[in-house]
Amino acid sequence: MPFSYFRIYILIARRYNFIMTMENSILHNNLRTKYRRPKEFPTKVAVVDTETTGLYKTDRIVELAIVILDSATGEIVDEFETLMNPGRDIGPTRVHGITPSMVAAAPLFEEIEHEVAERLNGYILSAHNLAFDQRMLTSEFNRTGTIFEPGKGLCTLQLSKMRLDLACQAYGIPLKSAHRALDDARAATHLLKISLESGPRNLISSTCEPAIVSLSPLCQSAQSVALTRDSLSSQAIELVRLQKAHRLDIVCNDPTVIPYLDLLGLALEDLVLTEQEISELNAEAIRLGLNSNQITLAHELAYGLLMTDIAVGNLPTEKQLMKVLALRLGIDEENICATHLNSTSEEMIPAVCFTGDIFIKGQFFERAKLEQLAIAAGWNLEHSVTRKRCTLLVGDRNSHSSKMEQALRFGIEIASGDQFAALIGL
Repeated sequence: MPFSYFRIYILIARRYNFIMTMENSILHNNLRTKYRRPKEFPTKVAVVDTETTGLYKTDRIVELAIVILDSATGEIVDEFETLMNPGRDIGPTRVHGITPSMVAAAPLFEEIEHEVAERLNGYILSAHNLAFDQRMLTSEFNRTGTIFEPGKGLCTLQLSKMRLDLACQAYGIPLKSAHRALDDARAATHLLKISLESGPRNLISSTCEPAIVSLSPLCQSAQSVALTRDSLSSQAIELVRLQKAHRLDIVCNDPTVIPYLDLLGLALEDLVLTEQEISELNAEAIRLGLNSNQITLAHELAYGLLMTDIAVGNLPTEKQLMKVLALRLGIDEENICATHLNSTSEEMIPAVCFTGDIFIKGQFFERAKLEQLAIAAGWNLEHSVTRKRCTLLVGDRNSHSSKMEQALRFGIEIASGDQFAALIGL
């Protein structure tokens, strides 16, 4: 008899699970009907950008920006940005510029979930490397029990086949500060507008499906608690980046490899490749269907570009990190070094320009002395800021000199006197 009762229990449990599965299926179908078959196809696009604690599924968002674009009129109709408290370490500050103190008073994702959902639900999603931002948003929504289906959006990385800052340079799009969510989202929005204008008119309606966000009934709407970088005091956001973030100008003719290269470039910015990052890269390679030759080519291309960047600072610590990277990327370092040395040209030598008074450790340095020190360190000297020839401007970022304005316009790296001294080993 006990066995019979047990069988009855199993049958009831199975029937209950079946009913729950059917209810969830009906809910999903209703959502698809409501948002994916509207009377008029949505013309609004939600362009998103996330700054995160890292690259893999266990990481969290530390800054989120959403720009709403009306593709029919070409107008930006709404913007939203906020820092977010990830409830864990904030990850590579040297890359995204966000410190623990900046997110201490920032909202948790569940506190701004309603505002995010309102700006995504029923809209076409877009981002530069859309798969990455979709994955981070999906993870955040999943943690709160919210149904989130990203639909089929538009990836400006796939459309432009260039990293965001390079695409901005190519099309004359202003990019005020890379790795700042709102600036990146605005730039991606302008890039999308250009792509839509140059492509087929029906690009959105023919290939896309809007996102679906269904909040839990228990999730209550709250007053806005968004916190932006600009709302913090200047003292709270003052940050000196002693270690350079290595941003790779990776260009590839194979469009299939581009999303992998973009993720690889992000992973290598700090010259450290963790086991989790390797796992995430492997998963991305499988998702894209890359073969071993494509992966090897991507690794060698990225490693060669890093070598060029490392040569600028010539720091022993970074050279040691490169040796570890070679092993993790499966690269024959000697062959890559030989190829790199053979391809080195005058154009690869870094060029520095100075503006205003330069102070190093609180002490004023004459311009002539700094110029001689730069030349002795193997740098080229430029007396004006140009897009192609100047690679670094040394000066006070708060100055309004014409050189500073040119550097900001062209996206040329800017360093303080102390940072430059570290680069040349003073």
